[in-house]
Amino acid sequence: MHAREQIKYFLPLAVVINCLLYFTFPYLVSWVIPGTVNYDFMSPDSPGYILFAPSRTAFYPAFLAAVNFVFKTYDVVPIIQLIIYSIAVSSLCANVRLLFNKKIMSWLLFAALILNPAIFKFHLQVLTESLSVSVLCGVLAVIARYLCTGNPTNLVCAAILVATGAGIRPSNYPLIVALVILLISLWRTRKIGVQTIATSLLSIVSVLTVAASLYYVKHGEFKTQSFLGHNLYGKAIMFADESVKTTSPQSAKMMRDLFKPIRELNQTLSISPVKFKILAPAYDYSRYQALSYPEHRKLLELDTNGLYQTSEDNYLMSRAIEIIKAKPEVYASDVLLNFSALWCLWDLNTATEQAKISKIINSPQILATPYAQAIIQNQHIIPSLLLTIVRYAMIMLMAYSLAQAFLIVFIPSRLNNTQLYIAFISIAINGTYLLIALTQAGLMRYAISMWPGILILGLNLLYIPSLLKRKS
Repeated sequence: MHAREQIKYFLPLAVVINCLLYFTFPYLVSWVIPGTVNYDFMSPDSPGYILFAPSRTAFYPAFLAAVNFVFKTYDVVPIIQLIIYSIAVSSLCANVRLLFNKKIMSWLLFAALILNPAIFKFHLQVLTESLSVSVLCGVLAVIARYLCTGNPTNLVCAAILVATGAGIRPSNYPLIVALVILLISLWRTRKIGVQTIATSLLSIVSVLTVAASLYYVKHGEFKTQSFLGHNLYGKAIMFADESVKTTSPQSAKMMRDLFKPIRELNQTLSISPVKFKILAPAYDYSRYQALSYPEHRKLLELDTNGLYQTSEDNYLMSRAIEIIKAKPEVYASDVLLNFSALWCLWDLNTATEQAKISKIINSPQILATPYAQAIIQNQHIIPSLLLTIVRYAMIMLMAYSLAQAFLIVFIPSRLNNTQLYIAFISIAINGTYLLIALTQAGLMRYAISMWPGILILGLNLLYIPSLLKRKS
């Protein structure tokens, strides 16, 4: 059956279910994930997208501006996002059905994508998560379509979509890397020619040029104002003790003193959900709150003679790199912590883990700090048995995905079309998670954005034993 005929089954059902969920969501799923119902249409990040702040990439603000221009309101944004998601999911499921030739797999994928309350919540908010998930579904759909038909036009469509994803949010750049690796693998196995690769790369450059041009129209420059320095500084200050020498001694001492309790605690905890839950809110606190302290800015001005203001992010980046160079092993441990948190959903906790976290927070040295409240507010308790099963399943998926990523890089000629597809997904997920772990906290909202790929990996892994049995 052709993919278009398959979509006829998925799309109407997706639209109907999303319409029902749109009106009943708060009442149906508040018991599934504690806190799910506590969302706002406008999040703290939303004004930055609506006003097209200098730190935001172009495509999501452009999307919001287009919606507002047509409908004269932002209230319809959730509806538009749900329509886009319904189309993307339907296309993905239809093409997965054709690629794997497994009807049940496609329907399980459809149900898990449409009925996931954590994803649905993002469709109701002015945030990039909704369009990012939709773009990922679109990318996976057209690549599956290419592997079914061999039509290189689908690879060009994939190139346009991955570049669009990067224009929506920077954490989608690994999708471009994954596609380039797939293109090279297909070329090495003589499935495509240089012309297809060149056209795909040109498409990526063209879309990113459009994004840069939109940014230029708004801000008068092509380069997006980076927040990378702020992010890295927020992480690095967690392990910057007195042995670290920086070019900003006075401001660095203030930051060291402010985060001394959390830093000392960090040294005593092993890599675990408890450690992640303690550190994750402190990253954001150091990035958003400590940097706004008037006293800290005065010290920065004294240390740099006011030069840091000319490029604050670059200045903070250089300070973060100084700390990372002085403590590379601690930074590597921090990256591993957040990479593991993304895969194993350490943003969720059992009651036992939460009891340990509460005991640590209530200790005098932590409770007296200004960031203790941020840790207390970040609580999501899940039944122990359920969460244990999920985490072990995710560990298996992580190992499986890393193995598949290795295969496409080193021995692509031995992979069939479904294995190439799984390998592409593996690189996309691990690349995205690694980028996040290097620069930010491994929060569940970032992990959820890769949910379509995770589901396909898991469903494919479930079918492997039956395939092996059939071959034997």
